[in-house]
Amino acid sequence: MDVENIGRFLLKLRKENNLTQKEIATLCSISAQAVSKWERGVSVPDIELLERLSVLYRISINEIISGEKKTIYIDVEKRRKIVNLTASALVFIAYLFNYFKGNASNWGINYTLKGYQLIFNGTGGYAVILSWCVFLVLVSYLIIRIYLLVKIIDYSSLLHKYLILSMISVIFISFISLIIPEFYAFPQLIILIALVV
Repeated sequence: MDVENIGRFLLKLRKENNLTQKEIATLCSISAQAVSKWERGVSVPDIELLERLSVLYRISINEIISGEKKTIYIDVEKRRKIVNLTASALVFIAYLFNYFKGNASNWGINYTLKGYQLIFNGTGGYAVILSWCVFLVLVSYLIIRIYLLVKIIDYSSLLHKYLILSMISVIFISFISLIIPEFYAFPQLIILIALVV
């Protein structure tokens, strides 16, 4: 067991996690001097402290002892954020498909519009209103998910309520759109499946 290598590795892990020696000492119920000794390679944490450090740094005890990460670890919360962000992006892809079909009553012609065409060049009426509602909620949802993933904002109970309510409203509007014959079912199904997942 290379004590100096373990010390360098513990120092690197602490700095990667933006922790001070005092914070590590508090979390492990030891003195800051003991943490300093580990990082200088003078001593090694005992087995109980190795277990605490492995949980704190989300690595195995063997990785601490060997002084290197052997597996790529993605924390469960980060995985959840990535899945949510991916689902949000899939919903936006739905706007690239043919989204709306109908007749232009003034000119007597049939037309097919993609979601973004309906929003920006729409024919008016309930189809445009429903599409705008879904689009605006999804834009905010996607921005919030990106900000959460890169830690620009923190998750709060108010934000949680907004995300749940916005998801429910988009699911509801998409379900209504499935019933209305002017809307194509395929993009609506993508939206529903992505948001439910």
